[in-house]
Amino acid sequence: MLFSKQFASQLIHPSGFFGRFMLPCIWNFGNRILNNLVFEQLDLQPNDRIIEIGFGGGYLLRRIRAEMKQGLVAGVDLSPLMIARFKRRRRFFFREGHIFLGRARAEALPFASKRFTKVCTINTLFFLKDVHQVLFEMHRVLAENGTAVVCFTDRESLQKQSFIRYGLRLFESEEVQKMLESAGFKHIRMIHAEEGNRGFYCAVGIK
Repeated sequence: MLFSKQFASQLIHPSGFFGRFMLPCIWNFGNRILNNLVFEQLDLQPNDRIIEIGFGGGYLLRRIRAEMKQGLVAGVDLSPLMIARFKRRRRFFFREGHIFLGRARAEALPFASKRFTKVCTINTLFFLKDVHQVLFEMHRVLAENGTAVVCFTDRESLQKQSFIRYGLRLFESEEVQKMLESAGFKHIRMIHAEEGNRGFYCAVGIK
């Protein structure tokens, strides 16, 4: 019980040794299949301008930046620990340019409207205070015909985990689709995939 509560707290606010070293590995390796699916759905183009919201351990952001030789790659996270870790481990990305990292709330992205061609986020919905506002922000910063990709572990899988009772909100795929529609997205596709005993959804919408 105590570990589950502490683990949930770390997921929301990474700190200390566990947050700095252990949690990024859990995110990067545990969510690799989710990251790879999102990467496929982004269908990167040379001049894309992409932002990941809540990049955590940095697996997807690193893969995107390695692929993108032009354009712009941006990532925002609420955790200074995750930002510092990525900058320390990927210094050469910043020497080459075309990448921006910043600390920001997902509900108030520090970017002009229509700044990006693609936006993505993975397993962040559970921790957000105002999911509707975040989806509106994703829509706002996207250029016309831009793509949003929202990936999340399904409710049934997470209900098996004891840590979810400590401040995490679970979602059904239909609920996420309706919220995306309410935010202004169209042509929404819900892709379901499984890994072991875990299922997850990848929602893809167009502005």
